[in-house]
Amino acid sequence: MYRTLPLIGSLLLGGTAHAQIIQTKNANQHISQPAAFDGDGDGISEIVSHISEGEGQPEGIYAFAWDGTPLWSNVTNAGVGTSFVPLTICEIDGTPGDEIIGKDRRGIHSYDGATGAWLDEYTSLNASSNNHSPIVAHDFNNDGIDEIIVGLKPSTLVLLDHRMRPLPGWPITLPRGTDVYNIVIHQNQIVVATAPGVFSDKVVYTIKPDGTIVDEVDYAALDMLVAKDELYCLSDVWNDEKRWNVSINSIDIDIGRYYFKEWTDEYGHIRRRYTVAACGGNGFHADVLAASGNGLLFSTSVSLIDWNQPPFGSPVITVLSTHAVAWKVDLDTMEAKKIGQEFLDRPLRFAYPVMRKGFGGAIAVSVPGLYRMKIYQHQVVETSADRRDGWHRVTPFFGPVVLTNADGRRNMFVPMIGGEMFVLPAPDPDGLSYPEYRGGSRRKGIAR
Repeated sequence: MYRTLPLIGSLLLGGTAHAQIIQTKNANQHISQPAAFDGDGDGISEIVSHISEGEGQPEGIYAFAWDGTPLWSNVTNAGVGTSFVPLTICEIDGTPGDEIIGKDRRGIHSYDGATGAWLDEYTSLNASSNNHSPIVAHDFNNDGIDEIIVGLKPSTLVLLDHRMRPLPGWPITLPRGTDVYNIVIHQNQIVVATAPGVFSDKVVYTIKPDGTIVDEVDYAALDMLVAKDELYCLSDVWNDEKRWNVSINSIDIDIGRYYFKEWTDEYGHIRRRYTVAACGGNGFHADVLAASGNGLLFSTSVSLIDWNQPPFGSPVITVLSTHAVAWKVDLDTMEAKKIGQEFLDRPLRFAYPVMRKGFGGAIAVSVPGLYRMKIYQHQVVETSADRRDGWHRVTPFFGPVVLTNADGRRNMFVPMIGGEMFVLPAPDPDGLSYPEYRGGSRRKGIAR
């Protein structure tokens, strides 16, 4: 599960640095978004992640030191049923050190951060069925103990105490929209976005800690976050028959040309040529926006598609070209600027760009056909990789997380599609500091 791979470090960092790698034995297993935590309360951060079920590495949660050294694992009480919902870090026992909240096929569970020991659980028929809702921890009454918020199916939200028991008035059912897709805390209230489905209402709710819904707005929110005590919502992609667009709060951002043409060729095949746009790639729950410095980071892509439907059989779909862009929105001026871009100008099957955000204000963007991944933070392109032995080796499953050890050295953890997680020495360009999580600090208002 853990080995040293000098070649990866050299490619990613452009030098001779060694990269360590966490790897399952089965490419069908996935490693979740790593979460930074301080399990023993010593002020030094560790990493915890979970591995999905499969035929390789035992399914469960695994903790690592800042350099990737294994610390502990729990495979007995951690039947983690989804790698799409990251583990959540919280304080629920009033002692030094963080605790961990995770979701599996049975429900919602809490674990001791120092040892990985199972603590408590919330089980119900729908406790584990929503694979998109994040788990959020927040101290609503300022007693030093977090409460836990999580979305269930169908269209249900529950607030739990430190023993994983529903608080009075909970769970509640949302009156409109589909299942819970994203949760953030803003001004000590719960802000919930329902999934931006095609055939359902898209709604953003504001809810008091007692379960009272105080506001609902029709809005298709791909992602939400709180920065400088303001709530920012990124809309779903839309077009006006000329251009593809997204919006953040009150500003619209033109991301590329909208195009559609249909005809029948001389062989009787129905042909279509059109563009499709995506924000954040074809990702999982709410992994689009990242806050970095004084800005918001996200990525978009516009791909030109060739659709060829013969008289019999299935259509052949080819991506002719793709333009992927990394954006930064200045929080003072709300002006959007391109800070990086990638072009793929040769045909490739199903080669949509992928973007993943991670904690610490960084995003990882890859275009599989280019066999390259780049990591952006602030306005600096920090890390890139060029590997030709498989597109999964350069496609992030979730975003990067950076840790610092006691003497100031930094490492970056990047989980990849195919059950691998790179552990890389993190570069530190002049004038650039990582807004990373340090053990013991509290991160109010952000889905963790």
